[in-house]
Amino acid sequence: DEVEAIAWTRDGRYLMSGGEDRRIRVWRAADGVEVAALRTEGSVEGMALSADGTRLATGDEAGLLSLWDVSDPDPARWPARPLAVGVNGPDMDRASRPGPAGVHADINSISWTRDGRFLFTAGRN
Repeated sequence: DEVEAIAWTRDGRYLMSGGEDRRIRVWRAADGVEVAALRTEGSVEGMALSADGTRLATGDEAGLLSLWDVSDPDPARWPARPLAVGVNGPDMDRASRPGPAGVHADINSISWTRDGRFLFTAGRN
C-alpha cells in the first residue's frame, strides 16, 4: 500500500507513516521494526506532530481530521482511538471526486502553530 504521510517523534526514536491501508504505523528508527499500528477511518493523507510531541494530527481522504494522544513514550501503549475528530469544509468540487455524496475535501497537509493551540489544514479543494 502507498505511504502518503510521515512524521518523526521529537526524540527521533520513531517514525510514523500513514497511507492507503488506513493505518498509522509506528516504526522504531534503530532497526526499522514496526512497534504499533493505529486504525483510521480512511486513507491517511497527511500528518503532523505537535511541537511538544504529545499529539499527532492526521487528515484523511474523506476530510476527517483526527487528533491522537501520543504522549506515552511507548507507542505500543498509545490509545487505539483518537482524542477528537473533526470534518474539513464541504467539498466544493463534488463532480470531479469519486465516492458517495456528502464526502468532504481531503486533508493532505497539516501544520500546528508553535504554541500548539491551532491546526491548519490544506487539501485539493
